[in-house]
Amino acid sequence: MAGEEWARRILEKELKRNVALNDDGSMPGMYDLRVGPADAPEMAVECVAAVDRILTETWNLGPAKGPLELALRGDWLITLTLSARVNAIKQRFEPLLRELEGRGLRDVPVDRALNWREPAVFEELESLDVTRLLRPPTRHR
Repeated sequence: MAGEEWARRILEKELKRNVALNDDGSMPGMYDLRVGPADAPEMAVECVAAVDRILTETWNLGPAKGPLELALRGDWLITLTLSARVNAIKQRFEPLLRELEGRGLRDVPVDRALNWREPAVFEELESLDVTRLLRPPTRHR
């Protein structure tokens, strides 16, 4: 039911109309949402799952499990392409990030300039489908 409520809120905001939850479980085959009265709805909506399999897999293998716990000095934000393989990144990333920290690098866009300055780093990041690495400043308490 949480998915239907989320969809109801989105539709209500976009349509600027009241959208009601219709399926109360009292009968089989009820549609999920409606606009208008129950006996003569103007719109009936059935909520179905329509998600990208690759993005879902990436989420489930990565962020859904929480941050990676690596032996690093700081945190890193990593931007990936849609085709990045999270398991490959998990297996190969820690030594590379340690090396970048050792060099004092904090912002690493994977671009032509990096390819020119650091071809081995560029090749490794590009092979992992990483587009940028960023180590934000650490807050001192």
